[in-house]
Amino acid sequence: ISLNLAVDLFTFHGVIRSPLGVYESPEQSDATYTQLDRAYIDLYFPGFDITIGKQRVAMGLSYLWAPLDLFNRVNIFDPAEEKPGVNAIKAYIPIGKTSSLTGVFSPEDNFDSSKSGLRAQTQFAGIDAALTLIHWGLQNQTIYGIDLRGENFIGWWAEGGYFSSPAEKNMKLVVGFDYTFPFKTG
Repeated sequence: ISLNLAVDLFTFHGVIRSPLGVYESPEQSDATYTQLDRAYIDLYFPGFDITIGKQRVAMGLSYLWAPLDLFNRVNIFDPAEEKPGVNAIKAYIPIGKTSSLTGVFSPEDNFDSSKSGLRAQTQFAGIDAALTLIHWGLQNQTIYGIDLRGENFIGWWAEGGYFSSPAEKNMKLVVGFDYTFPFKTG
């Protein structure tokens, strides 16, 4: 068993400058506040792990535009920022040395509006592959997803999802590449 806590401390002193002008608010000129970002407990069992509480949940692998990541918002102006935690129960079940199942349930106002997901991932021929099924009750939407990641001189990945709801059906696909230049430490 392990307990994890993350508290954010925000402090602001001065003015905000932008191309649109200067903004200074008397009530925020020396503002300090805290926020509980994550608080969860990990339970480790011989054949599986369970995480309960406010935690980071990631269902896809893309960095900026992640079609399968319904549990977190992405700030396109600062994609590397820490993602806020969501209230969830997550179960992780390893299957052999290179495969696993992950199930997530994130409760909302009521059971029918909650989010849930199931992700099966494995590795074959040097490629990481995963199938994902997500249901978002509030939108009455089901997402069927697939993602692949590998490396052949350059790193590459593809993540796609088919979004199905009574109102509409559409697809989203993200493809990416990366390369680390051999300069000093890479």
